[in-house]
Amino acid sequence: AQNGGSVIKNIGQAEGKGVEFDITYLPTDDLRLFLATAIQDSEVIEGEGLDGEDIVGKKLAAPDATVSFVGSYYWSTDSDLDFAAQVSYNWQSETMGDEFMGGNDIYALPSYGLLGAQFSVESMSWKVSAYIDNITDELYYDSGVSDTGLSHFGIGRGINGGVNVKYSF
Repeated sequence: AQNGGSVIKNIGQAEGKGVEFDITYLPTDDLRLFLATAIQDSEVIEGEGLDGEDIVGKKLAAPDATVSFVGSYYWSTDSDLDFAAQVSYNWQSETMGDEFMGGNDIYALPSYGLLGAQFSVESMSWKVSAYIDNITDELYYDSGVSDTGLSHFGIGRGINGGVNVKYSF
């Protein structure tokens, strides 16, 4: 793009094939385990890049595989408080990051996995929850392009967390 601007162009036609699978397992009344995975293959079947180059057969910027796990445990007390604890892990395979789909591996975004946790307590009128995302402080990128002079940019969020408070009246 000239003068530091961006150019947006439709690529033509693409095709994607894949399969998704998820399962929820309840080993007890208080424990819920969820596992999901997706495997896909997508590519350009007709089109050209920004400079007119042929991009037929190039991969789209989507991971070939993803896996997600969530484990949740629930319990109550005699004082009418409900508690929940949850742990999650989400992983994705390498993703091509060059928006012009040059097919050069230097623009590939590495695979990564993110671990998270949440805890909450709830009564009839209020709920307090705390969460931590990216517990392991995994370094990952959510985008990459060739025109910045860098192979990767768009660094994903590091370890972060927060507290939510809700009151209903």
